[in-house]
Amino acid sequence: NFFNEFTLRLSGDAAQIVERLAAQGVLCGVPVSRLLPGAGLDDLLLVASTEINTDEDHAALVAALTEALSC
Repeated sequence: NFFNEFTLRLSGDAAQIVERLAAQGVLCGVPVSRLLPGAGLDDLLLVASTEINTDEDHAALVAALTEALSC
C-alpha cells in the first residue's frame, strides 16, 4: 500500500481549474489556496494518488488537466 501527495504548479488559477473539471465529473485535487488563503499560492494544486489509482486513471487526469489548461 502507498499514499502519495504531490503539488503541481499550474499556468492558471488552480481553483478555477478544479471547478471547471468538477463540472465535467473529474475530481483532480485541492487548490492550495483553499488550505492557505491569501498566501499567494493560487497556481498550486495538491493531488493525491493511492494504490487504487491505475495508470489509466493517471493518464485520464493528465489529459483532463492538459485540456483544461489549454482553454
